[in-house]
Amino acid sequence: MNRVPRLLALAAFLTGSARLDARTLALVTGVGNYDDPRNNLDCLEADMANVRRLVTGPLGVAPSDLLVLTDRQATAPAIIQAFRSHLVQKAGREDTVVFYYSGHGYHVPDLNGDEEDGQDEILAPYGVDSAFWRPG
Repeated sequence: MNRVPRLLALAAFLTGSARLDARTLALVTGVGNYDDPRNNLDCLEADMANVRRLVTGPLGVAPSDLLVLTDRQATAPAIIQAFRSHLVQKAGREDTVVFYYSGHGYHVPDLNGDEEDGQDEILAPYGVDSAFWRPG
């Protein structure tokens, strides 16, 4: 069994709000089908199903508070916009937000010197090609 959903549930439980009117908002993103089929991931459908069960079950996220972006929907601009509009703008002081990403990631050169290994880690949303990625 995948340990990530259990760890997310534990983290949400430990940081959950004591206020009865607090809610949990979730942005769940994943990419399994990339532009280059050699990079595709077979596990995305099962991963998304498991995470949906976790957030709508133990974490208590209402359907209206859950936003899911997958594959072509999960571009960098779309994820950033959803993060702002679905999590940041909707969350109150006592609310909990959950962001989940399933997909590839990359190591890129550390430009500000804060990494001991000289590499930053980034997500690889749909449409990102590591050979052409440039910091914005």
